[in-house]
Amino acid sequence: MADSHTGGLLVGHRSRAGIDAAIRGARGVPDLAYEMAMTRISCTSVTAMS
Repeated sequence: MADSHTGGLLVGHRSRAGIDAAIRGARGVPDLAYEMAMTRISCTSVTAMS
């Protein structure tokens, strides 16, 4: 399923829309490291919001 998001935190949008996962592109090792860090932050935020 494709969904559009315009504004606010992605984690909040995922929660409101009932989306379990968001896939973003990674172009290389530095991007992958950044995306993994963002995933950890998002998972922590979702747990704190619950």
